[in-house]
Amino acid sequence: MKYRLICIDMDGTLLNSKGEVTNENKETLQKAQEEGVSIVITTGRIYQCAKGFNKQIGINGPIISSNGTYIGLPDEAEPFYHKGLTYDEVMTFYKCAKKYPIEIHFSTTKGILCDVRVKATEDYHNKLNEMLPEEERFEIAYVEDFDDAFETYDGQILKAFCMSMEERDALAKLKAELIALDLYEVSSSGGDNIEVMPKGVDKGYGVNKLAEHLNIPKEAVICIGDNENDLSMIEYAGMGIAMGNSTPEVLEKADDITLTNDESGVAKAVQKYIFNLSE
Repeated sequence: MKYRLICIDMDGTLLNSKGEVTNENKETLQKAQEEGVSIVITTGRIYQCAKGFNKQIGINGPIISSNGTYIGLPDEAEPFYHKGLTYDEVMTFYKCAKKYPIEIHFSTTKGILCDVRVKATEDYHNKLNEMLPEEERFEIAYVEDFDDAFETYDGQILKAFCMSMEERDALAKLKAELIALDLYEVSSSGGDNIEVMPKGVDKGYGVNKLAEHLNIPKEAVICIGDNENDLSMIEYAGMGIAMGNSTPEVLEKADDITLTNDESGVAKAVQKYIFNLSE
């Protein structure tokens, strides 16, 4: 099979433990793009953040961001696809989430919407912005009253995100509550967070949407990831590849397993399936 589309998760996959893209990953992806393969960062992060990494790597492929809710094509100002949570969906989520001692923020079409009182979230997003060229930095809006903000950002909120390093039991309870509502697509990119998207929209949905637009059959698609929010695209792909550092469920569902994110596992997978190289 000649693979034509490679969709790659960022955290825990393309990025190593320091949050960096190794030179081997960069060089291998550049070579694959030169061979006509579309390289697509497929992430839970917002579009602007992923676009900055595209430039850093030296590729110019489409981007699937916010877990499939926002898809951008090269050199096009407007998204190819985006779907936000409705006002009622955001309000229902927020009423559930605010009962718990966790941090809450929202990915929007412009950037991040945060609670003004949450210092840890502010530091996290400022660090992300500092990694990007100035022209690619995203808006970080701090609000005191989320109810008013939800009206202002109606239709622009792509994903809700909850996190806590200490209150993992609270996260687990909230996750179960949200899943039971059956109103959302609910996943995680790690044990310290929950991601909430419109029902039916996830990374697998985004990859399928883009592949159809590019007229590429799923048999010609490779997807590489490491965590729960990558499962949908790994199961969709003709070749679903788990990182060596993946969760047990991802390792079980994948068609193949590459090395870890600290061993340039993405490069090793691309070398194997695009250039027919393997150690």
